[in-house]
Amino acid sequence: MTIDFGAKLDSGDDLSDLSFTIDATYYGLNSKGSNLYKGDKIIVRENVDGTEYISQGTVTAVTASTGAVTVAAWDSGSTVPSGGFTVNASVFKWQREYFDPTGSLSTHRDAITNLTFRLTDGAEGRTIWLDDLKSSGGYLTTPEGSTIASSLDNQYFQYRIVEMTNDTAVSASLTSLTGGYGSLGIPISGNYIYTTTSANTSDFITRYVDINDPTTPRYVLGVDNGADEDADNTANFEVQSGALTINASDTLVAGTMTLTGGSVAIANGGQIVIGQKLWTVDQDVDGWSLNRRLGYGSKPTNGRRKNLMASFGANDCDDTVNSSTNTCQ
Repeated sequence: MTIDFGAKLDSGDDLSDLSFTIDATYYGLNSKGSNLYKGDKIIVRENVDGTEYISQGTVTAVTASTGAVTVAAWDSGSTVPSGGFTVNASVFKWQREYFDPTGSLSTHRDAITNLTFRLTDGAEGRTIWLDDLKSSGGYLTTPEGSTIASSLDNQYFQYRIVEMTNDTAVSASLTSLTGGYGSLGIPISGNYIYTTTSANTSDFITRYVDINDPTTPRYVLGVDNGADEDADNTANFEVQSGALTINASDTLVAGTMTLTGGSVAIANGGQIVIGQKLWTVDQDVDGWSLNRRLGYGSKPTNGRRKNLMASFGANDCDDTVNSSTNTCQ
């Protein structure tokens, strides 16, 4: 385990406005805000006349070069010296660490009552706190390849490499990683057949943020087809087998919809809209959407029919410059 962040306050602060400045170079890091990230739980601690004051909160913004930090709020129970924290205050964060217990006897693991930590580097000696001990799951354990579910709206997928070794003289390392993706979503143009056998379950159908309600947000999915922007939507959404679920925040749009098998369940708030066109924003008319949001009904400003797009796999790198290959200088 390597403690990867430590800092001091760059100047005295009572922390009342939730923003302050730190200096991690004091502990040898490259920049004032190095190794602190949005979502980290930061802690400010100082001992004043024998009384220890501690404030901790979740980081919402950090600038690595200047050390400027903002937290959402200070956690309940946080304390601050009457005159505020000084430059002598220590700043650190909670780190999440993973331990591999497979080297121990399986019959012993649930009976563990003591943990021992040994220093392997004298420079790392310091007081540490342990909290929120628990087991973890969701590991990808198939060397030949494992599926990682993408986020809602299919904007990204996330994974974490947990490097572990039972040899204290050798560090684990990753030399290469191969990733790939496949589309289980609805095509840009034309009809769509929903089936169980093709693995197109409701969770894998691509949903896009609604142009007209991006804050809630609502999501739009559906099919679109037509010779031009004025043409009616002639695309058909067919449920052939399996159970299709329209979530509470979803709107399914199609020219027509047929049920030849399977079933459709509509959650409270979910909608199916028939006979409407699907739109996205494509100001430069190059076939790449500004932000891959969808709307239906009236044409939005700089709107273009979904079925006329070249791709819906990435945002336009610059929606003011026409580029059929989505290449920006």
